[in-house]
Amino acid sequence: MTDLLFLHTPRWQPDGDEWHLMIGNRSVARLIPNSDERFPQYHWLSVIDGDEFPDHGWHAVDFETLEIAQYDIGQWWIHMCHGETYRPHHDGSFCAFCGC
Repeated sequence: MTDLLFLHTPRWQPDGDEWHLMIGNRSVARLIPNSDERFPQYHWLSVIDGDEFPDHGWHAVDFETLEIAQYDIGQWWIHMCHGETYRPHHDGSFCAFCGC
């Protein structure tokens, strides 16, 4: 798993209606269209693929936009690779780990 974590640059790749976070040739997370009519403001739902990656609460998260979803799931991956948990800072502070 170490080579998967650090030797490949994460990239987003579309596949039909879904977007996959690819590490090498493996999908580690997906963003799927959210069709839950109870929450029409949320258009995307995250899916963390595989049991070997701790999701730190990022599996099945609703997002309003694709851009926000891709950013947050990308940050989940970067932090997870370093044994950290990504939590967005809504108070204007920054993460000591990476400055996000």
